[in-house]
Amino acid sequence: GVDLPGVAVDGVAQAYGRPDPITTTVVIEPSPSRSARRDVVVNISDALGGNWTAYTLHFLLLPDLAELLVPAALSVELEGGELVALHPAFDPDMPLAEYDAEVP
Repeated sequence: GVDLPGVAVDGVAQAYGRPDPITTTVVIEPSPSRSARRDVVVNISDALGGNWTAYTLHFLLLPDLAELLVPAALSVELEGGELVALHPAFDPDMPLAEYDAEVP
């Protein structure tokens, strides 16, 4: 048979071969800011198992901005400070992302 390179994920040897790929779970615990980063080191040997190459994978858990940023008001004004009317009027409980602006 063909000798496959050795593979370790965060120091744990992985069994694999055709047709079974390597699968592993990366757990990312969110921080109080609701974002997090987790680095995972994958080591791969040459076919003889003598030389190892390390790869670092960076996983990012980004916050749900819609959960963090909830607009309470919206106003648009011209350069001189004149307010622009929005249609429909802004309602924070209405899931609408488009407004028509009435510029005087």
